[in-house]
Amino acid sequence: MGCSGVIAYGDATRGDVWQMRVLDYGLELGLHKRPMITVYHPVNTFENTIVNIGWVGLAGMVTGVNNRGVAISEMRYNSIEGKTLAGEPMVFLMKRSLRFGNSAPEVVSIMRSAKRTNGYGYLVGDREKNAIGVLASANEFVEFRPNTAKVLERGKDVLPQYKDVLYCGHYNDRQAASVQKLHGTLALSTLQEMALSIAPESNLQVVVFNLTTGDLWVANKRGKGRAADTTYVKFPRDAWEK
Repeated sequence: MGCSGVIAYGDATRGDVWQMRVLDYGLELGLHKRPMITVYHPVNTFENTIVNIGWVGLAGMVTGVNNRGVAISEMRYNSIEGKTLAGEPMVFLMKRSLRFGNSAPEVVSIMRSAKRTNGYGYLVGDREKNAIGVLASANEFVEFRPNTAKVLERGKDVLPQYKDVLYCGHYNDRQAASVQKLHGTLALSTLQEMALSIAPESNLQVVVFNLTTGDLWVANKRGKGRAADTTYVKFPRDAWEK
């Protein structure tokens, strides 16, 4: 995996549904120098308001949430067969999925039916405590859910499972240890603590979502430090939802 993510609710948290995305990407593009949050308000009643946490010039999406309380944490996943560029790019598939998906299952359904491209992993959560993990390529689409097994295995990847949590990422061993240590207390401060332990030097962005309240917190890389080392900026729901 490149990047990391986690969804937690129920016994794993202090009550709310929390989700985090830790973005790792090449620093040479300088994206982190121009962060921007874009809010798209629909003109049709069947579409959702979507929040795109990205950078100036990014038309697609790699981190986002909608007004239905659905968020997507995306990760690059190379260990999967069936890759092509002849399809809908991930950055536009994510944007479309949140635009029209009213729940985590609906978002996953949109992804499943799409003409997909390269290998990616997704964690899709919503405020109704739906949490779905997806490994997808042009030819393959595999789903995972919490509370279904003691261990999730995929090739060489082995992830111990904990109640009401779904996670995966760049450093699975570190993240598993962090989930076990913080289980039952996962919320803003403890997810920020987790990000410190799992973010590599290429960490451009960390976003923590409270899917219950709709608030989110964003950290962007500054200078030579990682995004996880910087100050988080709160973007409350009442600042973006009409």
